[in-house]
Amino acid sequence: MTFKEFNLTKNPFELIGRSLAFQSEVPVFWAGMKTQKEQIENTYLNANKPRNLILNWGPFGAGKTHAAFYFKNQSILKQNVEFITLYVRTPLEGSNAIEQLLKDIIDDISFTKLKEIIKARIAELGKYQLFNLINSNIKSDVYASALIKLGDCEPKLTEFMYRYVYGNVTRTELKQFQLARALNTEVDYLKFLAGLIVCLTAGNILTRVVLWIDELENLLYYTSKQFKRLTQGIITLVDTNDNFLVFMNYTLNESDIDTLRILIGDTLWSRINQKIVFTELSMEKGLEYCHDLITHYQIEPSTDYFPFEKDSLKVILNSLHTNFLITPYEINKNCSDILYYSLENQVNKVTKERVVSFFNASLTPPFRYI
Repeated sequence: MTFKEFNLTKNPFELIGRSLAFQSEVPVFWAGMKTQKEQIENTYLNANKPRNLILNWGPFGAGKTHAAFYFKNQSILKQNVEFITLYVRTPLEGSNAIEQLLKDIIDDISFTKLKEIIKARIAELGKYQLFNLINSNIKSDVYASALIKLGDCEPKLTEFMYRYVYGNVTRTELKQFQLARALNTEVDYLKFLAGLIVCLTAGNILTRVVLWIDELENLLYYTSKQFKRLTQGIITLVDTNDNFLVFMNYTLNESDIDTLRILIGDTLWSRINQKIVFTELSMEKGLEYCHDLITHYQIEPSTDYFPFEKDSLKVILNSLHTNFLITPYEINKNCSDILYYSLENQVNKVTKERVVSFFNASLTPPFRYI
């Protein structure tokens, strides 16, 4: 049997890793969670307010990272506005977090693409005007000059600037290419990053940069000084550019917002102007999520849950609610396993009895029916 015999083009519940999701040119599908989707869309479209700092929080697998996947691959339509959506993970090592953040952002854009963007900005505005825009924001003619040089196509300069950004240039080279200093301190990297954001948002067409910072809970492993430096750096970047929007994803299984506030810290918490909660799905919302996925991948359009029965999905969701949480990740994991089990065993419809049988026969069942 194949998925075609289930009236499906593919497995609707396939778990997709980060790298594959971001490499794919096919837009990610959004199922269920209509409230969260609408909140994020509205934030994108109204992202010209001061302090564009958004916190997404909820349990593991609730859809926060998926939201980043979706909006990174989604065309946000707003007249006369372009969006550049970037994705990074909170650095695990706090000692060089700002440096790593800059490098991860450039990696996400790609060094080549960044050069193309800056070259285009120079063509639109001219070197002098772009330099002044950068310098007025970061108060550093050294790093404003360095960013302008990124738009140069001369091969030797390109190779030098690549090493300049990634931290491997000599004093002789700095003198040769007329730059007074390299990137050394956190302040240096923060100024360079702020200048980079100016380059991305400059130009004749209004451009907004949206940065998704995933796994903010990694901050728990930082020392208090490292925690303060990174969070203050994020605040500084947001405060100095009205067209820069940051979504921060924080995984927390507890629903107590006071606990979250303690973990985030008062300084960062006070600067967040919107909090979007990714909660456990209800039975109704869980069925809606399943229905959206199944119907999206059907070959012949239908309104039912085939190859599942509605009651079989209710069994899965009830069991998740009892043993784990009803989240998109847990739904995908369990429904995917059951679909592959059904294919292997030539089962043409996933009934309630089949689901019970599957879990009771599992070598490592998440739950068991007797």
